[in-house]
Amino acid sequence: MVVSQDHQTPEAVFTEKQVSGWLGISIPSLQRMRSSGCGPAFVQLSARRIGYRKSAIEAWLSVRTINRVGEFIAPSSSSSGAEQCLAAENGTAA
Repeated sequence: MVVSQDHQTPEAVFTEKQVSGWLGISIPSLQRMRSSGCGPAFVQLSARRIGYRKSAIEAWLSVRTINRVGEFIAPSSSSSGAEQCLAAENGTAA
């Protein structure tokens, strides 16, 4: 259990499978996005277990919320980073 920033209320931590279902993307896509640094921030719970805080997923979604088609630009410090994010999300090599 992870405690929220106010140190009183436990914050929900979701599994890859739960996040995949919530976002409607495959687990391999989520893994590629995590590996490339384009997905939601995650918690390394153990050597073989990953978790996602609800607040991290909501923050990631907030950054990706746009008002019209074609407006989204992947957050990155370089164009090659943006290309890597899009490739990771699409499952293609950059």
